[in-house]
Amino acid sequence: MFKDIRFTAIVSIVIGFMAVLLSGCASIAVGGGAESAEKALKITIPGEPLTIDPTKSIETNGGAVIDQVSEGIYRRDADNKRKFVKWC
Repeated sequence: MFKDIRFTAIVSIVIGFMAVLLSGCASIAVGGGAESAEKALKITIPGEPLTIDPTKSIETNGGAVIDQVSEGIYRRDADNKRKFVKWC
């Protein structure tokens, strides 16, 4: 009985390994359509921010959202300090 369980386990592991190995050899891209032409960077955070008000944010999730939303308003210089962008 032990040999049957061992054989089944080995076969399952080999099949799983081969499936993972061969999945990277696909020549046709899966998905596509409108999503692939979108060119958007999606950033995930571990939870909802408490606030996105820059004057009240004290946690990292809120800071990450604030940085992404206000990216067009300022740029960082060589010293990594924020410099506001001149619009006119």
